[in-house]
Formats: sequence, structure tokens, C-alpha cells
Amino acid sequence: MAAIMMAGTAGGTGPAWARGRAAAAPLPAHVMLSGVAATSARDVWVVGEAGGPTPLIGHWNGSSWRLVPEPYSSQYGGLSAVTALSAGNAWAVGAGVSPWIVHWNGRSWQASPISGPALTGGLESVTAVSATDIWAVGYTQTTTGLAAATTGLTWRFQL
Repeated sequence: MAAIMMAGTAGGTGPAWARGRAAAAPLPAHVMLSGVAATSARDVWVVGEAGGPTPLIGHWNGSSWRLVPEPYSSQYGGLSAVTALSAGNAWAVGAGVSPWIVHWNGRSWQASPISGPALTGGLESVTAVSATDIWAVGYTQTTTGLAAATTGLTWRFQL
């Protein structure tokens, strides 16, 4: 099974979807894409997992896709969602051994620690209101739901 990436545009007669850009994606086999975020036609992020619990991050620069290294090993599992505020500020969340978060600073993805009790589970969705107001939600094995928030510096669980 191959991952399918679709590009859409809204016109006077409604949205149009095309597979034209998918062929250029350098994706390994057995990829599951689960999140997409864009700040422009030249800044699009996709996240997911490749071949099991290996995180995958891809970036579209307006003319080609490239895979971008992430800071965690495969023990953390795949990424489930991404949000982007600008070309130099994006966040992705995932599930695995524990909930985890990574941050794009314009040059590389960096691990973003979460303060609070150690939990098993994962984060499934993330949204950013501003650079200092970002929220993520998911699940744990011991509670019914999980929310985390940051001011841009430190993530905290909101149990």
C-alpha cells in the first residue's frame, strides 16, 4: 500500500483535488500518514509512521517533498498530528511508550519535554492559537482523556 497525498485548491466552482504532487514524495514502503499542516503553498508538513512504530516527517517546499529527521528513536512510535504557525514554528505530537511532542524551529525538529507525572498513552491532535498558546489532546492508559498545553517553553499536562 502506498501513501496518497492530495493537493487541493478552491476556485470559483468549488474545491479541486489532484494527485499530481504525490509522485514526487520519497516515502518508504508501509507508510501511514495521519497529519498535515500548511502555512503556505511552499510550506507543508505531513506526519505519520513508516513500517511500524517509526516516526515519519515530510516537508513540501513548493516543488518537492523531502523526509526530515526527527529527534526520537522508533521506541516512541509514530506521529499522529502536526500544526504549523509559520515556516519556523511547527509542532507535532505522537503516541508510543508515552505521549511525546516535537518542535520545528526553522532548522530542525527538537524534542519538547512534558512536565508532570509519567504517563503511558499518546497525543492524537495538536492545535496552535499563537506561538505561546498551543494545545494537544490524547489518551492515557489510566485516565479517560489527556490534555497538554504550553506557553511556548514548557508543556504541562492538564489532567
